[in-house]
Amino acid sequence: MLTLVATALMLGYYAIPMSLASVDPEPDPDISATLFRVVALVVAVITALYGLGAILLLCRIEAGRVIVNVISVSLSIIVMFGVLTGSRLAILGFFLHVSICFLASVDSTSRWLTIPRPPYAT
Repeated sequence: MLTLVATALMLGYYAIPMSLASVDPEPDPDISATLFRVVALVVAVITALYGLGAILLLCRIEAGRVIVNVISVSLSIIVMFGVLTGSRLAILGFFLHVSICFLASVDSTSRWLTIPRPPYAT
């Protein structure tokens, strides 16, 4: 659930605003505009993978755990640069991603993934 919250925050603060800002009605040959579009695309893909990992984890599929761990470790490393610059919001983001990585890595999560699901009532 915490991963879904992080995905929603990433969508609201990074992916959607960056995607909207990268849409330019007039093509610009400037390299910085192209670089911004590439960064916006990478952020959108990372956010989509984070959400996919969260959904797979809720469906008790081991691949979701792997995706969530890889993305959260990567984002923790990236956010660490913001922490080093003294950003308070980056500190919160760092603790969010580290806690997601920790919770996805603990043994109780792997036990929860292996428990058979109860049959559904028909």
